[in-house]
Amino acid sequence: MPEERKRWRKKIIYYFFILVLLNLVLPASLLPDNLHTLWQKRKSFILNGRLKEAEVVLKEIQEEKLNEGIENLWDYAILLLREAQRAKVFNREWALRLISAAVSLAPDLPYLYFYRGELLWFKTPWNFSVLIKNYIDGLKARCRNVALAVGEVGKWSLIASSGIQFGIFLFCLLLIFKRVPLFLHPLKEELKGKDKDLIKGLSRIGILSLPFILHLNLLWGAFAISLILWPFLRRRERGALFLSLLLLVYLVPLPQRWTSYCCSGRAQVILDTYEALYGRRDEEAVKRLERWVGLNPYDRDSLLTLGVVYKREGNWQKALTLYQRLLFLNPRDPQVWNNMGNLLLLSEEVDKAIRCYKRAVELAPAEGSFYYNLSKALSKKSILLLDEADRNFQKAKSLSPKLISDHLKKETLHPNRYLIDLVPSREDLYGRIFGNYCREELPWIYGAWGRPISDRFPLLSPILLLLVILILFLVERREEWGSPWKCALCGKISSHGISYKEGENKVCGECFLLMRGKETSKELKSKKFNEIMEDMKKERRINRVLSFLPGGAHVWKGYPYRGLIVLVVFFSFIFSFYLWKRVPVSLYPLPSRGIGDILLGGLLFLLFCYLFIKDGRRRENRERIPLPGHIEI
Repeated sequence: MPEERKRWRKKIIYYFFILVLLNLVLPASLLPDNLHTLWQKRKSFILNGRLKEAEVVLKEIQEEKLNEGIENLWDYAILLLREAQRAKVFNREWALRLISAAVSLAPDLPYLYFYRGELLWFKTPWNFSVLIKNYIDGLKARCRNVALAVGEVGKWSLIASSGIQFGIFLFCLLLIFKRVPLFLHPLKEELKGKDKDLIKGLSRIGILSLPFILHLNLLWGAFAISLILWPFLRRRERGALFLSLLLLVYLVPLPQRWTSYCCSGRAQVILDTYEALYGRRDEEAVKRLERWVGLNPYDRDSLLTLGVVYKREGNWQKALTLYQRLLFLNPRDPQVWNNMGNLLLLSEEVDKAIRCYKRAVELAPAEGSFYYNLSKALSKKSILLLDEADRNFQKAKSLSPKLISDHLKKETLHPNRYLIDLVPSREDLYGRIFGNYCREELPWIYGAWGRPISDRFPLLSPILLLLVILILFLVERREEWGSPWKCALCGKISSHGISYKEGENKVCGECFLLMRGKETSKELKSKKFNEIMEDMKKERRINRVLSFLPGGAHVWKGYPYRGLIVLVVFFSFIFSFYLWKRVPVSLYPLPSRGIGDILLGGLLFLLFCYLFIKDGRRRENRERIPLPGHIEI
């Protein structure tokens, strides 16, 4: 009886595994008929527990994909990935076979490589080379996937923009915390003084409250207050503040600009070109390309793409018409001559095809695919031309070894697998999409300075804010504001004359006498020494707190450039963890981050924090002069 119960339990678990494995609901209209029929056949095999036959059907789907001239079947690959994720619980080997099949169906989908690396790593936990290799393959696939890369650019621009905003905001707060005591130092005496001094004090308060009056947001408000403190900033801090302004003007609006560009027709046609040539040849994408060509009849890449699509779908006459149109526009286009030769050879017009190939070779003698297609045409024309055909084949292998090798692996007599069609490469698509963006955004380089930064005053822009505040402090003499400064030894703020100056560091008279050993009064010497020690303790406490924030100690110790950059990178890391799953990069329901992504991102973040926290603690304070060791109390 216990054996019978065990047997029934195994059956229940087995069929439960089959039902959980099947998450294959997909509208038939999204997929080609032959592929959908094979997929339904595989589904029935799995329901009947015939997994080996289902695996054979998967290979048939891969062959049919090549016959259809489709490079990536996103739908099937994602479904196989879901199956593999469920199968991992019951049968890891079967999950590995599923994910390998998914990779062959969609080689441009990076998440498949990441998950395959995880499965192989679970199998041999100490073999990290397998995880690293698949992760690198996934990164290569991410670069090949133009549509996904466009979404990634939008996501990373949003992460960088958020990091820049928070980094600059904190940088400005640290500057304000450091320098506002110098600005407010004369305020107490001015408010107690006569009319002229009282006006100065009130104007000082009014200028400091200017960002609130202008209704600026927190970021621009902090930046404006930092600019108000411009006369009290050091040279490096002024440079870092100007760098912050450039980042705010140009990089912060980048996600919005990129999104608006990607929604335009110029970007959409490039994404449709990729989908038609390298994706699953979506019907809507092809229709959009046809509409685009109707509106832009001289777009060479779109015409060539449609010609290849029509050829792969078996509509050779429409493809031939488009190629003739392209040759009318540019008779010296070798790719069009090659593709026209392919159509003529498939139509048994061998002599015309040979003339087209020779013309393509004449125009581009370094392209190996032309010699390969020519060798096919020569061997088909006559047995007497086999030697010439072989010479052309060897020439093709020497010029384009990888292209010819990859083609030979999938070559059959099927029209879509027999010859090599030339299409716009992924590099061409990248060049077009980023080139168009740069051309469209070039005028914005100047217009960005006129972007309003206040909802209450639309005319208020970065350039106006900068000009008003700079004029305010450059026209007026600094002496009229009291020119207070801070002693680099005791930390005392003073408006009196400077007794000693070392670079940008200034020392008060009492500290100067103490440094030179000329102070004779033991009481004054002891008092000043206690003030110095008390200020040093205060500085150590501040540095200890700020050192836990990467970049904070750098800003405080007088390294504003390094501090600003470290703060921006730190917050970019934080937002990359927060926004990773919240920013969609594809219309497909893609999986979450793999172990490789999490491990690499986490290790880089921890290493970054460790290195710059340690660097911030070990650096000397540029704004302090060390206490001379010869002082005797």
